[in-house]
Amino acid sequence: MKKSFTLNVFVSLFLLLVANSVYATDYNVSSGSVINISTPGSHTITGSGSSSIYIVGSASGSVFNITLNSMTLEAEDWASAINVENTSTGTMTVYFNVIGTNTTTGYNHGGIQSVGGTVNVIFTTASSGVLTSSAMYTGSYAFKNNGGTLVPSIDSNASCTATLAGTSTAVSDALSGAFTKSPLVLTLTYTTSGLENVNSAASVYVHSVGSITQIEGLQEGDSYQIYNTIGASIVNAKAASTSESISLPKGIYILKTGKSQIKFVH
Repeated sequence: MKKSFTLNVFVSLFLLLVANSVYATDYNVSSGSVINISTPGSHTITGSGSSSIYIVGSASGSVFNITLNSMTLEAEDWASAINVENTSTGTMTVYFNVIGTNTTTGYNHGGIQSVGGTVNVIFTTASSGVLTSSAMYTGSYAFKNNGGTLVPSIDSNASCTATLAGTSTAVSDALSGAFTKSPLVLTLTYTTSGLENVNSAASVYVHSVGSITQIEGLQEGDSYQIYNTIGASIVNAKAASTSESISLPKGIYILKTGKSQIKFVH
């Protein structure tokens, strides 16, 4: 009986390890392998190489937080760089957190194409970043609806400038149909408007130390909350000291206190 119990525990742990390895949250395009992301949540993509990214949501209301961190991606033969697909009957949202200099180049379509369903694509940044999307052939697209409906926008907490084929253009024009030219360059900068420091005298700030998020500048007894990008409460607590340490998964969050409201990336 003891032997059987031990074997069952071992099998359970093995299956748990396998599951965790399948649903990895960090990807590097230099591997040359196609990147398939079907689990909502936070994922980081880095590196330089030839590959294609497929983001597929199967449940209505799925939210993906995709950080593009200094990535240079050339699509595999006759493919697009980033493909988003919503297989549910509802909507799907993909946040692209652009950090550093990022480039996507595709054969038919260089940047992002929607291949099914309605997909809200929201560009944001935790600091600053540039995303350049180019097609390899004249007349192809930087972005494209190809069987689905792409609804792009800029996060309210990021400022953005845009150029199409080397010419400055209004961001609203770039995101509302001027997709037949390339390259499309979006330059994003984090802005505190609407988010940070309701009280200008507030000195609360957030930084990461390894896997730990550190909140500094609180007063003992201060209430604070941390929310994810879809408004779900992750932490609701009172400060035990002026410095609070919290373990969080990788992602984009909003810290709210009585004095400030801060967006941060862990």
